[in-house]
Amino acid sequence: MRLFRVRSFSAATAGTLLFGAAFFALILCNVLFLTSVWDYSILRTAVAIVPAPLVAAVSAPIAGRLADRYGYRLVVVPGALSMVAAQLCFLRMGGEPAWLVEFLPGSVLAGLAIGFAFSALGAAGTQALPQAQFGAGSAVGATARQLGAVLGVAGLVAVLGEPAPAQALAAFDRAYVAILLVCLACAVVSLALGRRVPHPGAGTPLDVTVPAQGAGGQATVARRNATVRSQANAASGAE
Repeated sequence: MRLFRVRSFSAATAGTLLFGAAFFALILCNVLFLTSVWDYSILRTAVAIVPAPLVAAVSAPIAGRLADRYGYRLVVVPGALSMVAAQLCFLRMGGEPAWLVEFLPGSVLAGLAIGFAFSALGAAGTQALPQAQFGAGSAVGATARQLGAVLGVAGLVAVLGEPAPAQALAAFDRAYVAILLVCLACAVVSLALGRRVPHPGAGTPLDVTVPAQGAGGQATVARRNATVRSQANAASGAE
């Protein structure tokens, strides 16, 4: 539980869970919409959803460079809001297929959101931790992402239900609104992310012995280790 005393780590973990829920729910929701409302075939549906991952793959490296320069908050929050905008586009979809005009703009915005927010949230959590806690922090982040996937898919199924054909559009509108609200919550939580600064404990072992100069033997650098620990604790409290 010590990890969650670091504000940036807690915010990044909560943001990962929320964005993961929205992300996995949206994937399933779009596939179901295209196949059940627009009567797309499985192959045509697969081609129709390709733009989002392509945009995510292109934008993720850009998001990483921006996060290093300006901080994770200024990358994740716009990313989450881009996902909100994507849901607004999907809410405009009608019963007649209009992929280029109605589906593609939302897919592009969703891809930008994934590339900016999802890729940066994991790094935003671990960067605030000392090196000795990187492994535990990464594991917690991965767990939050998988838990978000389970909750998102389960929530989508609960919201959609089994609507009659005449009620299908209204059911999908409810689903897109639910995803929109989760993305808004992610944006709000991500405001608590700290700035991208090197952690005093990052890259510095906490217990190091070095050969002594001159007389021989080894000297334990206890004073330096104590200084590193105090700096790490102070930084953790400040996040």
